Amino acid sequence: MAITEAEPNLTAQVYVDGAPLEEYENDENVDTPNSTTNYVEATVGAAFEIEWAFTPHFRARHDVKLQITLDGHRGQSHFLSKEHFTNGNIGRLDGIVIMKQDQCLVRKYTFADIDIDETHSGRVDNKLLDRIKKVGSITLECIWVRILEHGKLGQTKDLEKKLDKIPEKALKGRAVSTYVKLGQPQNLAKSINSVDYNYLADKRPFAMFTFKYRSRKDLQALLIVPRSPSPIPLEERDIESLNIQEMRELLRRHKERERAQKYVKLEPGQRRTRSMISGDDESGENKQDVLFISSGPSKRFKHSVAVDSQGRETIDLT
Repeated sequence: MAITEAEPNLTAQVYVDGAPLEEYENDENVDTPNSTTNYVEATVGAAFEIEWAFTPHFRARHDVKLQITLDGHRGQSHFLSKEHFTNGNIGRLDGIVIMKQDQCLVRKYTFADIDIDETHSGRVDNKLLDRIKKVGSITLECIWVRILEHGKLGQTKDLEKKLDKIPEKALKGRAVSTYVKLGQPQNLAKSINSVDYNYLADKRPFAMFTFKYRSRKDLQALLIVPRSPSPIPLEERDIESLNIQEMRELLRRHKERERAQKYVKLEPGQRRTRSMISGDDESGENKQDVLFISSGPSKRFKHSVAVDSQGRETIDLT
């Protein structure tokens, strides 16, 4: 779980399927007493939640605003009045709440693949470049505020910021292949209220948690997690450790090698060669042609000689 040096009685975590994601330390040394940054693994298609936990020892000096920011875009906030901290407070934010025709809906936070365009060759828009720089992070800010009143949540806009196809060069070698999208609208059983509030003199968060989410492949590229080791060849493994399928594969490879070796042994000496030798006498006239025919391995044989009507000799070496 993430924790800041200045506020040890407050923690934050990212949850998927009811379990907290493993956190990996950030080696960029960007932590401050009031902020901390960690990496987490993002699984495409998984819905996630951001959990906060105040212990009973947390000293609530004022009301608190919990602000979620995803890929640089502000999500909806959650407010806790000072009285909520008497016995500690634990809660989660899992999506954007919208109101349509008096119906309360929620669109859950979900990890998704970035659609990368590898064929784009034109200029990349500066606004898109600025947005891409912020993709890959989830931030929870805790800010002191003064709650004025609660009211009924009226008609709200959908806050989804769609990410269209991204030119590959816009990523500039960054190990980022996922972003946060909103799931399909679902009915929300509980009611949600709106809040009027004021910031105090200091608007800066007293605690800020940043989670840099990356796919497993991206984390390996960043050397945050070790790369998967290369599998040990079947031939080098202990035979007792092989299962039935692996034993069959090992046997198949062995038979293939045996067939290949037999083929190589039959190869030498099987090629058939032919050559013609012509002999000239001292006068330069061609007197005879001798045709050599050879085949098979080099062994001693008795050779037959045939002479045709023109006096040419043919020696059969087969």
